[in-house]
Amino acid sequence: MKLRKNINLIIILFLIFSNLLFAKINYDLFTEYTTSDGKTKALFGLQYIKYYYVIYIFVVEVFVFIFILISNKNKKIIAFSLLLLILSSVLIFIEPWKWFI
Repeated sequence: MKLRKNINLIIILFLIFSNLLFAKINYDLFTEYTTSDGKTKALFGLQYIKYYYVIYIFVVEVFVFIFILISNKNKKIIAFSLLLLILSSVLIFIEPWKWFI
Protein backbone atom coordinates (compact mmCIF):
# COMPACT_ATOMS: atom_id res chain seq x y z
CA MET A 1 0.00 0.00 0.00
CA LYS A 2 2.79 2.43 0.87
CA LEU A 3 4.62 1.55 -2.33
CA ARG A 4 1.51 2.37 -4.36
CA LYS A 5 1.25 5.80 -2.71
CA ASN A 6 4.90 6.48 -3.50
CA ILE A 7 4.43 5.45 -7.12
CA ASN A 8 1.34 7.66 -7.38
CA LEU A 9 3.27 10.58 -5.92
CA ILE A 10 6.14 10.08 -8.35
CA ILE A 11 3.75 9.89 -11.29
CA ILE A 12 1.86 13.02 -10.22
CA LEU A 13 5.15 14.88 -9.75
CA PHE A 14 6.26 13.77 -13.23
CA LEU A 15 3.01 15.09 -14.73
CA ILE A 16 3.37 18.41 -12.90
CA PHE A 17 7.02 18.73 -13.92
CA SER A 18 6.21 18.05 -17.56
CA ASN A 19 3.45 20.68 -17.49
CA LEU A 20 5.91 23.19 -16.07
CA LEU A 21 8.34 22.23 -18.82
CA PHE A 22 5.66 22.77 -21.47
CA ALA A 23 4.79 26.16 -19.97
CA LYS A 24 8.47 27.19 -20.05
CA ILE A 25 8.78 26.09 -23.67
CA ASN A 26 5.75 28.20 -24.56
CA TYR A 27 7.28 31.16 -22.72
CA ASP A 28 10.57 30.64 -24.60
CA LEU A 29 8.69 30.55 -27.91
CA PHE A 30 6.91 33.77 -26.99
CA THR A 31 10.12 35.58 -26.09
CA GLU A 32 11.86 34.30 -29.23
CA TYR A 33 8.99 35.50 -31.39
CA THR A 34 8.76 38.93 -29.81
CA THR A 35 12.51 39.57 -30.06
CA SER A 36 12.85 38.38 -33.66
CA ASP A 37 12.77 40.58 -36.74
CA GLY A 38 10.26 40.48 -39.60
CA LYS A 39 11.84 37.74 -41.69
CA THR A 40 12.25 35.45 -38.71
CA LYS A 41 8.65 36.07 -37.66
CA ALA A 42 7.49 35.12 -41.14
CA LEU A 43 9.37 31.82 -40.96
CA PHE A 44 8.82 31.17 -37.26
CA GLY A 45 7.29 27.77 -37.96
CA LEU A 46 10.78 26.56 -38.79
CA GLN A 47 11.97 27.76 -35.37
CA TYR A 48 9.13 25.84 -33.75
CA ILE A 49 10.43 22.55 -35.17
CA LYS A 50 13.30 22.45 -32.67
CA TYR A 51 10.74 22.09 -29.85
CA TYR A 52 9.05 19.00 -31.29
CA TYR A 53 10.67 16.78 -28.67
CA VAL A 54 7.75 17.70 -26.41
CA ILE A 55 5.66 15.20 -28.38
CA TYR A 56 7.80 12.40 -26.94
CA ILE A 57 7.22 13.67 -23.42
CA PHE A 58 3.50 13.85 -24.13
CA VAL A 59 3.47 10.23 -25.35
CA VAL A 60 5.16 9.19 -22.10
CA GLU A 61 2.50 11.13 -20.20
CA VAL A 62 -0.25 9.25 -22.03
CA PHE A 63 1.34 5.92 -21.12
CA VAL A 64 1.68 7.06 -17.51
CA PHE A 65 -2.00 8.01 -17.47
CA ILE A 66 -2.95 4.59 -18.86
CA PHE A 67 -0.84 3.03 -16.11
CA ILE A 68 -2.72 5.10 -13.53
CA LEU A 69 -6.06 4.01 -14.99
CA ILE A 70 -5.11 0.35 -14.84
CA SER A 71 -3.37 0.24 -11.48
CA ASN A 72 -5.24 2.79 -9.42
CA LYS A 73 -8.72 2.69 -7.96
CA ASN A 74 -8.64 6.14 -6.36
CA LYS A 75 -10.95 8.39 -8.38
CA LYS A 76 -9.31 11.62 -7.15
CA ILE A 77 -5.88 10.60 -8.42
CA ILE A 78 -7.33 9.51 -11.77
CA ALA A 79 -9.25 12.79 -12.12
CA PHE A 80 -6.20 14.89 -11.18
CA SER A 81 -4.03 12.96 -13.63
CA LEU A 82 -6.61 13.44 -16.37
CA LEU A 83 -6.69 17.17 -15.61
CA LEU A 84 -2.90 17.36 -15.89
CA LEU A 85 -2.99 15.39 -19.16
CA ILE A 86 -5.59 17.77 -20.61
CA LEU A 87 -3.49 20.74 -19.52
CA SER A 88 -0.47 19.19 -21.21
CA SER A 89 -2.35 18.68 -24.45
CA VAL A 90 -3.54 22.30 -24.36
CA LEU A 91 0.01 23.55 -23.78
CA ILE A 92 1.33 21.46 -26.65
CA PHE A 93 -1.27 21.44 -29.38
CA ILE A 94 -3.07 24.77 -28.99
CA GLU A 95 0.21 26.71 -28.66
CA PRO A 96 -0.82 29.37 -26.11
CA TRP A 97 2.27 31.47 -26.80
CA LYS A 98 0.43 32.78 -29.87
CA TRP A 99 -2.29 34.30 -27.67
CA PHE A 100 0.12 36.86 -26.19
CA ILE A 101 1.31 38.26 -29.50
